[in-house]
This record gives sequence, C-alpha cells and structure tokens, in this order.
Amino acid sequence: MTTFQNISQWQLAPPIAPLESRVLLFEPNLLNAWKIGKALLRQNIQVHICSEILDVYAHLARNPQHTIILDADKCDSQLMSVVHFARMKNPTTAILLLTSTESAHLHKISQRERLALYSKNSLTSEMLSKAVVSRMAQQHKIDHCEHGMSVLIQNIQEATTTTFGGEIVVRSINGIGRMYFINHLVAWIYIQDSNKTLLHDLVELEGIEKEELKSVYQECRRTGLNFADMLVNWHMIPWERMRNILSSRFVDCLNRMAAWQNVRSIFIPDQRKYQSDLLFPLSDLLSGMKPSPFSRQLSRLAVAQQDMV
Repeated sequence: MTTFQNISQWQLAPPIAPLESRVLLFEPNLLNAWKIGKALLRQNIQVHICSEILDVYAHLARNPQHTIILDADKCDSQLMSVVHFARMKNPTTAILLLTSTESAHLHKISQRERLALYSKNSLTSEMLSKAVVSRMAQQHKIDHCEHGMSVLIQNIQEATTTTFGGEIVVRSINGIGRMYFINHLVAWIYIQDSNKTLLHDLVELEGIEKEELKSVYQECRRTGLNFADMLVNWHMIPWERMRNILSSRFVDCLNRMAAWQNVRSIFIPDQRKYQSDLLFPLSDLLSGMKPSPFSRQLSRLAVAQQDMV
C-alpha cells in the first residue's frame, strides 16, 4: 500500500505520456502534492513529484521539462536558481508558481521571468490542473512556432551568405510568402493574396495611373528589367521615394510573417541576373520591425553578419 511518506519522488503517470504532457511538481506538503497530482492525472498529464529542492535539480538535470509547478513559499532563496536552471535546460519551459503570500517582490519576479503566479488561498487542485492544461496548449504552440521560425532564420542566414542568393518560400496556415536575395542583399519580399499590392500603393499613394503602370510592366516583361528600377528610369517616381516604399512593404511582410503559426520554409539557391541598386541589407529593414522573437533572431543574425564583414 502506498503511503504519503513514500511519494517524495513518486510518479503519477497515464499509460502513455508524451513529453509535452509531463509536469514536474515541487510540493513539500505531500497531501497537497497528492491532490494536485491526482487532478493532473485526470487530465491525462504525467506528474513527477519532488518534496525536496535538491530532487528538483536532479530531475531537471536528467529530464528537461516543458512545465514545472513550484511551491514558491518553500523554495525560499532557491527560487531564482531553480528557474534559471530549468530555463537553461529548456528555454521555453512554462513555470507556474503557487504562493500564499502574494508579495510585491514575488509579483515582480513573476513578471520579469515570465512566470505564472497562482494564489493557494483561492485555487483548488481542479482549477490548477485546468490552468496547467491551458498553459501546455499555449506552450505547444510557442514551441512549434519557434521551431518553424528557427528554420526560417537558418534559411535567411544561408540566403544572405551564399555567393549568389536565391529564393525562400515560406508557407503557413496564415499564408504564403516569398523572399528573394541577390548578392547577400534583400531584393524582394511579398505575401501572396495580399490585399494591398505594390501597384495599389503606387496608384493610391503616388497617383500614378494604372495604364501607365501596365505599360511599365509590359516593358519589364519584354526587357527583363526590374519593375521598380524601370519606374525610376522613366522618372515616374524618385529613387529615394521608391526605396522607401519598397522598404515599408518588405518590413510589413516581415512583421506579418513574424505572427504566422506552423511556419514551414525552404531555401532554393538560384543565380539570377539582377541589375538594380534597389537592394537592402537585412539590417536596414530591422528598425521598422515590431518587437518579436522573430525580429530579435533577425537582429542577432544581422549583427553576426556585420561582425564578419
């Protein structure tokens, strides 16, 4: 017969529990640990219970966790050390804190370290289990999205470091985009089925007639010259203005891609003949991007490339 004294490092587990459905619970009060563990088990979540803080470190060293529940009142000075150790093992770990004090200091820590803070005084085991399920669903989306974005960043790195460049095709449940790179520089970025095309901007913002734009487009098809360069060469728009319009459009596309989910991308190396000075270093587009994990990764990539120059 199992007693509470025997569950210091006890595991409550459904028959099959994928990594994303596992929780590490630090709760020295074994009766509370049992209640929380049983509630999570009913949600088909595997639970590993630790009643000693050293057991938490030992378990994390062997098994990086997606989700951790900590009794913040019992962690004392070890709280930040545990949080940083868990994040070192898995940067996207979701950490939930249980507390009966709700101090201002603890609130500040939870905001700074992106921790979910719950009051033990008003939270039942069932409520906590539902909160864990919700956090896991959010974390699964974040993990999946960040993985897809990491691949896209690798594609961009390859596109900006290869001799000739090429095309990146980006697919998502939100849309399809394409990015073109020439000689380490951004030549073109667009999203299919976008409501506002470059032609729309030229008509609405610059007052260029559609028929004139059609003539330019036909000439580009005949000669193989770049559309934007042709507009400048025909004195239909100043070079600086054309560059600003393109930059704004490219940044808008990048911002939209940053919010996409389930991203898949592929880089296709290609040597294109492209005579244009309307090209952009990646760093030139970053200042207009909204803060996001994607923009931060792009910034690190741009800095690394500048350091190599």
